[in-house]
Amino acid sequence: MKSALLARTNGMKLSTILSIFVVFIVIIPITLSSIFVLRMYKTDVINQATERTLQSSQTVAYATKQEINKMISIFAAISMDPDVLTTASDIQTTTSVDRQTNISKLHKILNKHTSSVMSDVLSVKFFFKEKGSYTYLSNMEGNEVTTRKTDWYQLALKKPDKIHFLGEQPLVVHSEKLLTSIMTASFSPSVFNILSNVEVIYFAFSGGEFENILLQDTNRSSKVFLVDGDGSVVTSNQQLARQGESIGPILQKLTGKWGHFLKTIDGKKMLVTYANVGEADWKIVNITPYSELIVNYENVNKIILLAAMLVIVSLGAVAIYFVRNVTKPINRLMRQMSRVMDGDLTTHVHASGSLELLTLGNTFNHMIVKIQQLMKQHEEQERAKRMAEFSVLQSQINPHFLINTLNAIKLMALISKADNIQNMTNSLMRLLSSSFNRGGRLARLSDEVENLKHYLSIMEIRYGNKFETVWEIEESVRTLFVLKLLLQPIIENSLIHGLNGRDHGGIIYISACLKNNALLVCIEDNGVGVTDQALESYRKQAEEPVKDRSYSGMGILNVHQRIQLHYGKTYGLQIEASERGGTRVKLLLPLISSSDDEEVMSA
Repeated sequence: MKSALLARTNGMKLSTILSIFVVFIVIIPITLSSIFVLRMYKTDVINQATERTLQSSQTVAYATKQEINKMISIFAAISMDPDVLTTASDIQTTTSVDRQTNISKLHKILNKHTSSVMSDVLSVKFFFKEKGSYTYLSNMEGNEVTTRKTDWYQLALKKPDKIHFLGEQPLVVHSEKLLTSIMTASFSPSVFNILSNVEVIYFAFSGGEFENILLQDTNRSSKVFLVDGDGSVVTSNQQLARQGESIGPILQKLTGKWGHFLKTIDGKKMLVTYANVGEADWKIVNITPYSELIVNYENVNKIILLAAMLVIVSLGAVAIYFVRNVTKPINRLMRQMSRVMDGDLTTHVHASGSLELLTLGNTFNHMIVKIQQLMKQHEEQERAKRMAEFSVLQSQINPHFLINTLNAIKLMALISKADNIQNMTNSLMRLLSSSFNRGGRLARLSDEVENLKHYLSIMEIRYGNKFETVWEIEESVRTLFVLKLLLQPIIENSLIHGLNGRDHGGIIYISACLKNNALLVCIEDNGVGVTDQALESYRKQAEEPVKDRSYSGMGILNVHQRIQLHYGKTYGLQIEASERGGTRVKLLLPLISSSDDEEVMSA
């Protein structure tokens, strides 16, 4: 009972187990799964958004490159045209009517070259060797001496016969409304220096087409910049002052032809993608707020979290219902079981709840009834066992009185020189002393055999030499224990009934061996045998309930009853006809290696 209470104390309540189950098997896995799915989805959303933004930057870069190439091809055609160079040179060297004629001629040639982009070309300025210049279309402001010293002018001289796409230059001014949309390029025609006096041609054109390109295929919340080789912003899809503007630290990471990275700008996380434009060494830079990339993720995140919460709440409700409707009946059953553990077998459970709980309650009630029946049956068996033992003791005489009397008879026989009486009395004394002077219900098989030999010695004197005994006792079973006075009634039955009518030649075979993890003792004679009617009568009496059997006498049925009362229905006594013509009695007994009260059975 203490161990049961300890187990109950150390265990956990079913409600606690259910709570742990809901937390660790349901809530935590759902939460972790939701977090894992959301992270994977967020990564996928960001990767897709990054890929789309990068593709958009590459598309804008390609369109920008095409526009630059178009302008370069037009400017190259102008710069490489001998008529343009010679006519421009003639404008510088002629005066009056001839100069006007040359200007008209130059305008016609330039109009022919720029007809496809007439609205974009703002001005073409020819710088002559040593000094002097001429401007086609809008005039350019600025000091000529200062202009010749600028970096882009010197670059054109160092690398002649090549269009240098310059972007915006601070010295180029046409008018206030055109201030923020002017692109420039330069060319130095060294090959034709002999034919012309043109040193550098300076082109100015509108950047509106680039602005239109930046506004295409881009997110409204994104800032897209066209950046020149020096890192200055050429133009943007935002209304910004572009001239001289720089995108700062971002330029340090614009390595390679294209790429992307995350950057915190003005305290906000941004995705930066870039792509190289090409010949001009310019780049398209797309800066997109990180929050815009995960807008869809945030929506899905809310939906998944809401669904997870609904699942958790639903499971919590189910768990509460389960605890109330399942654990309560179980707790009632546990209380009744505790009462049973305390010895109260009158308790009863009112079965309720689900089918399983109804079955459990009804089974418990049935178990209580069965326990009561078994206890009653056990009490009856114990009473029957006591009656059997009392019956054995009742058939015995007071051992001290009997032994003292027999000792007196032995002395009288010794005085009278009656050897038979003396030997018979001596064997009887040893038999009775061996049986009565040892406590307990068990005796070793070897001691029981010695008692039988004393008994047979007495019977030989009584009946003469009409029988002999054959012993076959295996050494392995001699130390096993059996009930006292278990074999003597069977020997007596063989002498009185089996060998009745024989004057000589009677044989009693006594054997003991191990069989099927049990002790098998056989007592067999070659006497008159046993009839079928007698066997049937024995079987019927042996099958009767123990409480209905009679315990008078020390006969074979009494031996069978004693064995079953002590060891159960697995063991007992069996009678059958012998091949020798007589009767064989088999006793099947458990293997008992100890004589203590518990009668421990050996494996």
